[in-house]
Amino acid sequence: TKPLEVDRSRWCTAANFEKHYNIVAAKLVELGLAVANKDYDSEDPTSCPIVITRPDRIMSMDETHATMDMTDPNGNLKTVAVAGEGASAEILANKGGGDATIIGGSIADGNSVPGLTIFKSTSFFAGGVDPTTGRALPNWTEPSASSTLLGGDGQPLKMRFTCNKVGGDKWKDEKEDVGVFYMKHCVVPAMPGLSPDNPCVVIMDGYGGHLSLALLDYCREMGIHILLRPPHTSNAIQGEDVKNFSVFKLAFQAEKGKVLNRLVLNGSKHRLGLQHLSECVKAPWEKAFSMKRNTEAWMLTGYYDAECKGMTRKVYWEYKKKEER
Repeated sequence: TKPLEVDRSRWCTAANFEKHYNIVAAKLVELGLAVANKDYDSEDPTSCPIVITRPDRIMSMDETHATMDMTDPNGNLKTVAVAGEGASAEILANKGGGDATIIGGSIADGNSVPGLTIFKSTSFFAGGVDPTTGRALPNWTEPSASSTLLGGDGQPLKMRFTCNKVGGDKWKDEKEDVGVFYMKHCVVPAMPGLSPDNPCVVIMDGYGGHLSLALLDYCREMGIHILLRPPHTSNAIQGEDVKNFSVFKLAFQAEKGKVLNRLVLNGSKHRLGLQHLSECVKAPWEKAFSMKRNTEAWMLTGYYDAECKGMTRKVYWEYKKKEER
């Protein structure tokens, strides 16, 4: 058995999920984002411990890897069907092309938080000049994926872009902390009027590379309260893994094939580069983080059900039944 599966089996228990839901519920009530349900019955799966009054102030986030590599999971070269103008063929898609990490998140009310793409510092000079070679580089940030939320100018909030040494993963020890950048440029615009007196809650995993002192200081200053999920439980209780990213990855792979098809028909090389990332990400990301998918993710993870306006603790009840069987 793989070590990760062992860890998941140890941590994904009804008791752990119950404790986690209780912590989240207590914090939401304390911050004035929910009220206790006076008729709550802890033995009734249909009864909610709290009624959430401010779903627009509760969000979830996680990151995923995106690569322009067109090989299969084992590193083998693969063929891609090409068709156009009455002709069809198969081409060999090359290995390589560029990698990035993308942070995605959604709000309990169904809206999406603007995504953040993190490139490696050696490859991110969007629309500028590579200082090593002096060559002009393409604008890799357009067309960027849109959030479901509108900004002050009435236009959709757009995906943001930054870089660090490793292209994501670890956020700290950088000139500008990537976690602070995400909170400042993605979360704050999605939470109008954010302050310690008008707070929000961010539910995320507890990976140590994300929790820098700079991030925690910024969150305290802005009224952002971080709640951590139990370790190794993202497969069950993290909306991005349960719904959003699974939709994105399938659509992203298909979109890469479409873009490669267009390049081949236009006479370009049979290879995708980092300059094509935003184009390949846009439609799949907007599909994965649509209002429908976000609402489903919050319902499936038991934090918020839009119909009853409450926390259902769905995952707790699912694991309780499994353990009883």
